[in-house]
Amino acid sequence: MALWQSVNGQYQIEDAAGIEFLVTACQALDRAEALKAQIDADGAVIRTKAGLKDHPGLKHETAARSLCIRTLARLGLDLEPLHGGPGRPAGAGYRS
Repeated sequence: MALWQSVNGQYQIEDAAGIEFLVTACQALDRAEALKAQIDADGAVIRTKAGLKDHPGLKHETAARSLCIRTLARLGLDLEPLHGGPGRPAGAGYRS
């Protein structure tokens, strides 16, 4: 669970609801990765009696990744932390 380790290494989530959200996000990502492996093995397009069709796992992989992203957003982990250091300030453009 690389996501679990990454999030726990950067954030301190200690409340039960937050932990449950993180578990859900990790499970969704694991499911998406398993589906991706199956799709990679079978091919993104499969041959059926009716002709070529998208792999049925594609929509499920997309849904699982979407659930992971939405769950991380609910935890507030979709925003990059502000960096106080060197660099150009936002919105600074050329001024004459």
